[in-house]
Amino acid sequence: MTARRRRIIDGTMSDRRYLTSAFAAVVLIGAVSYMAFNERLPFSNDFELRGRFSSANELTPGSPVRIAGVGIGQVSSIDAGPDDTSIVTMRLSDPSAVRADAALAIKPRLALEGSFQVEVRPGTPTALPVRDGALVPLRRTSVPVQLDQVLGTFDRPARAALRAWLHESATGLGARDAGKTGAN
Repeated sequence: MTARRRRIIDGTMSDRRYLTSAFAAVVLIGAVSYMAFNERLPFSNDFELRGRFSSANELTPGSPVRIAGVGIGQVSSIDAGPDDTSIVTMRLSDPSAVRADAALAIKPRLALEGSFQVEVRPGTPTALPVRDGALVPLRRTSVPVQLDQVLGTFDRPARAALRAWLHESATGLGARDAGKTGAN
C-alpha cells in the first residue's frame, strides 16, 4: 500500500482539506467584513483636491466632502489664501467622478445643526479628469450667505426705508398703531 493511500485511510488527508477550507473561509469572511465596514479599499491611494473659497465659513478639518449626498472624502486642512481667501484641502477616496471643470460649494449639513460640508458638482463628462493636487479657482466655488451678512448690507437710509415699509404694511393690513390704546 502506498503512503498516500495510507494517509487517506488514516484520515490525515481529509483533516488537511478541512483545515485548508476553514482557513479559506476565515480569510474570505475577513475580506468581506473589511469591505463592508470600510469605505476605502486597502491599497487605494487618497487623492488631494484643493479649493479657493472667499470664506471657510466654520468648515473644520474632518468635515465631509460629498457628491449628491454620497461621501467621497473629507476636509484635511484649511489655510489662509491670497487676498483674504481660504484654501481648503480635501482628501478624496474616489476621484474618478471629479472633472477638471468641477465646482465646489460649502453648504450646511443640517438646517439647524451648525456644521458644514463641501458639496462637489463633478463637472461635465466630456472634461478631462482632475489631477491630484489641483486647485479649483475662486470663480467655481461658493459659500452660503449668513444672516449677519444680509443685514450688514443695509446702510442707514435702507434700514429706515425698510422700517417705514414694515410699518406701512402693518397699517395697511389692519394692525393697530402702537401709540394708540384702542379704547377710542
